Amino acid sequence: VAQASQGSIENVQAIAQGKIESGLAQADIAGWAWRGSRMFRQSGRMEKLRAIASLFPESLHIVATEASGIAGLRDLSGKRISLGEPESGTLADVRLVLAAAGLKEEALKPRYLRIGQAAATLKSGELDAFFFIAGAPVPAIQDIAAATPIRLVPVPDKIADSIIKRHRFLVRDEIPAGTYSGVDVPTPTIGTTALWVVSA
Repeated sequence: VAQASQGSIENVQAIAQGKIESGLAQADIAGWAWRGSRMFRQSGRMEKLRAIASLFPESLHIVATEASGIAGLRDLSGKRISLGEPESGTLADVRLVLAAAGLKEEALKPRYLRIGQAAATLKSGELDAFFFIAGAPVPAIQDIAAATPIRLVPVPDKIADSIIKRHRFLVRDEIPAGTYSGVDVPTPTIGTTALWVVSA
């Protein structure tokens, strides 16, 4: 029986609480849950969490409209940005990127939307950019790119290196040129892996 959720954090919590039997989670979120670190420090280690398969690589996408004028991370300041859903792995990793770039969340005009809402709001011009972690190509981003000129914002090597040095489940990544219509250069970013997770 398929269950919709807000993402990786909610999924590992639901598995630990016995509310669901299995779910998908980013490797970094599952690792922090198993260790009881970062956002799981208060709730403690989820020692019975088990990964039964590593399914596919996931890349951090920072999607901006060309009209927004956003070309780099610094340009996000003061703009209307969706950072991902509250219990999602996207939001957890976005916060690492913002911190490494020296940007405070409150310096943006943040929203916390599902990918479908973020895509629709970007298309309608009510949003300047959004973050999303998923395996490329993402159908929702393909749809936007077919209708609206977009750009993918790169994560510079220096920022990526400072993140992956401290967080072992994150890696340097690249979204290949031509993955999305109108984006003709490769985009450096960070990535992780989607795990299929269960309880012992």
